[in-house]
Amino acid sequence: MGQTSDKTRVGKLLQLRLNDGNVGYFERMRRYFSAEAKDGEVLKRLLDQPDVWSEIAHDSFDEGFHLMKVLQKISTRTPLTRSEWMLLATGAHDAYMRTRRSRANVGLYLDVLSATLALVHHIPELGTREEYLIGNLPAGRDGKFRGGVASAISEEISRLRGEPFVATTRCEFGCRNLQVLLRDEQLDNMERLSQDLWPYIEGLFCLAARGYYYKNQKTFYQPADEGGGLQHKGLNFCEGDIDLDCHLTQNSISGILRLLTTDNGSVEVGFNTSSYLDLYYAFHQTAASGESVKGDLFNWSQFAFKGEIVFGGEDGIRVGLQPAVVPQIRSVFEQLLADEQASELITRLKRYYGDV
Repeated sequence: MGQTSDKTRVGKLLQLRLNDGNVGYFERMRRYFSAEAKDGEVLKRLLDQPDVWSEIAHDSFDEGFHLMKVLQKISTRTPLTRSEWMLLATGAHDAYMRTRRSRANVGLYLDVLSATLALVHHIPELGTREEYLIGNLPAGRDGKFRGGVASAISEEISRLRGEPFVATTRCEFGCRNLQVLLRDEQLDNMERLSQDLWPYIEGLFCLAARGYYYKNQKTFYQPADEGGGLQHKGLNFCEGDIDLDCHLTQNSISGILRLLTTDNGSVEVGFNTSSYLDLYYAFHQTAASGESVKGDLFNWSQFAFKGEIVFGGEDGIRVGLQPAVVPQIRSVFEQLLADEQASELITRLKRYYGDV
């Protein structure tokens, strides 16, 4: 008998009927792929790389549990598996996709870009995918860029260094590259790759923790106010017409920010641990930019022609503030962060709440 040519075995068309359990598995995995990916494409990826998907495909897979596991690995400098790096990349993209903030932290996004560049150096040939990757970066938006994806990423890194913030939509597109490469490419030496990605793990984890918080409206770990350490501490900071009252416990921060409005009235803005970061973002990081800024919970608009700043919350309430209060607001937040115990607490809480 003659031998069958290999060309006749290129592929086989299959029709599959999935039971409820398999449908659940498929839907869980679907979120790791782009919305444009066809079901057949997704299924092929899952079959081609079963070892990569086996851990996160399990029915009992708990992202919060695995984020805690990654945090423990960070403290012991234990290399991460591919699925754990994918967890961070997907969580980071979730953070950029779900946030309402119009501006994002440049340092965190630089970690995403640098990790993507390190990953690109582990892939000898990107082929037609390179055009897609470059298209997710500003260099590729006009279609005139003639360099490779590594050059496009390096150009973006150089452009952003020293900038105070970056547009969130820009981060959402750029972060897709890290997620797609970790998901789709053949990566053989994961131990070496983990070493090369390690310098950027803190930033990626911070974003992934925030992505988890946005999606679940809770942190991946809820510390209890028990045991030793800081139990209760009250702090008050005043600067001109601004008054900041804070209450610290071992694992929480809450308080009231009192502001004098343009109509000589006053408004009190209450905050808890989850809203503190957005209040800090609205007032401290972007208040001096002179631009309108949208946050997760608070918005800030400056109207030069009216000589006032309009600050508002998600409840729709808007108040007018004099521009002179901006440095006063920045000052009270700086005083809060100058307190050693407050600074240590806020840094620790950001490990659980993340940032974007």
